[in-house]
Amino acid sequence: MRFRIILLGIAMFSLLSSSVAGNADFSSFHTPTIKPGESGKLTFTVENNYDAAMENVYLTVEIYKYVTEEESKNINEISSPPVFENNAQKIIRYNECINAGDSLQISLQISASKGTAQGTYLVRMKIEFKLDNIPYMMESIGYFSDEELMNYQLNETHLPSGCSGIIPETSFTVREPIPLWPLYVLIGATVFFGALATVFYMQDTGKLPQTKKIKRT
Repeated sequence: MRFRIILLGIAMFSLLSSSVAGNADFSSFHTPTIKPGESGKLTFTVENNYDAAMENVYLTVEIYKYVTEEESKNINEISSPPVFENNAQKIIRYNECINAGDSLQISLQISASKGTAQGTYLVRMKIEFKLDNIPYMMESIGYFSDEELMNYQLNETHLPSGCSGIIPETSFTVREPIPLWPLYVLIGATVFFGALATVFYMQDTGKLPQTKKIKRT
């Protein structure tokens, strides 16, 4: 299971680094680390680098998988999963038009309950639009079946039926913050024992400075 997670991570990084989505670019990702019981914002940018306007744009963003170093589960297999502002794992944003050269800023609020399992949550995305009245649909690898993903890895031109290109996936983390007091204790102990070692060294070498006595008059 661990190997499968690592393999998935490598595949995701590869696709994120070299998207074949054409001129619909996804960038400027900010992925939050959310404390159980609190919320955070997932933000990114969709940029239209085509020579024509992207019209009737539907962007689907979906939390679909929970992963740790030990396990990987579909989101419907865990209790109290994180949700978007619509209290669901999937949100669809509609934009009538993104003009050529323009960009769309996406900001999505994600909430985690006190009972949300700590770990990494994968987020898959799909964008549908028309360009010169021709429909296009692009999606991330989270929508691929195992067979489709294998075929794509063997031949990057072999996309699933109906898919015009690949867009990146993203993720976020639910985790309790790491307490800082052990770090402070470690720093304090390092300083103390460092000073103590210096004193012992100076005593052994006879270089320990003596306090001068002040004569009373």
